[in-house]
Amino acid sequence: MEPHYDDFSETIKLHPQELVVISAGNSATESGPVVLPNIVYGKLLTDKPFNPQSCRNFFSRLWRKQPGLTMEEATDGMFLITFQSEFVKQRIIRGQPWHFLGHYLSLVESSGINQVVVKDFKNISFWIQVHGIPINNINETSGSKIGMIIRVFVEYDAENSSTFMRIRVLWDINRPLLREMLFEGEDQLSNMWISFKYERLNTFCKFCGLLDHVHTKCVALLDETEAGTRPILQYDDKIKTTGLDHMFSPIRSSTTGGPIHKLVTQMAKDAALKKARSAVLGLTTKRQKILISDQEQGATYIQRAISNEEGSLLN
Repeated sequence: MEPHYDDFSETIKLHPQELVVISAGNSATESGPVVLPNIVYGKLLTDKPFNPQSCRNFFSRLWRKQPGLTMEEATDGMFLITFQSEFVKQRIIRGQPWHFLGHYLSLVESSGINQVVVKDFKNISFWIQVHGIPINNINETSGSKIGMIIRVFVEYDAENSSTFMRIRVLWDINRPLLREMLFEGEDQLSNMWISFKYERLNTFCKFCGLLDHVHTKCVALLDETEAGTRPILQYDDKIKTTGLDHMFSPIRSSTTGGPIHKLVTQMAKDAALKKARSAVLGLTTKRQKILISDQEQGATYIQRAISNEEGSLLN
């Protein structure tokens, strides 16, 4: 294992005491079961200075409807996001990408075992729509193959009923966005181009396809311009799409998802059922009030009719 210092060289020598290995032991057997905290680390992917307090306030307002969520400043420009609910945590994780002032917020889940450091923030989670793929190939097998070629496959949306495929991947910020790929059909003769649309995609370079800058500040574009050529932008906004409202839509299940996805999906269903029951109860109560009101008005009318009849008999 390398020392903690990134600039460590052979000229720096460790003291003998610094070479002692500290064993953590088996915490699961020594201190009981390990309960992983609902903690996520976040870091804004920018080299430009920004106000951490403004960034924290922005996301606190954006996520204000999510109960039990707190966001605090940590070391090295990182943020510590704590959740009281795994359900809320998954909504934030699966609702990526998030951004502030055009800069993406990279999120890293804490396992409770390894320390999260700055170099861990190199990926952005995206929901990608795959268009042009045959209906028969809109399945998890094809989705996982495409996802692993794109980058790191995370999830296939099995509940998507559209004519396109929907997958979630971890995208390396040092790699250009993909626009199209050649898809080979089952008969190996019906090859076709499939295109990608990135949900909630914000800023990106329309010349080189990277996420960390825009084309007006692209070094590669500047080099070609200074060389006397007239460079053509290789990307446009067609690869962007708003997609679904991840944050406030029910958590979607996936056959690749573990127990947490099943738990979160069931919690979403329970919440929806409870909301529906409350609506029915409110509607029933309202109808009862209307019936009672109608009955009271009817009784008043009958009483008035009897009084008028009695008056006519007396006269």
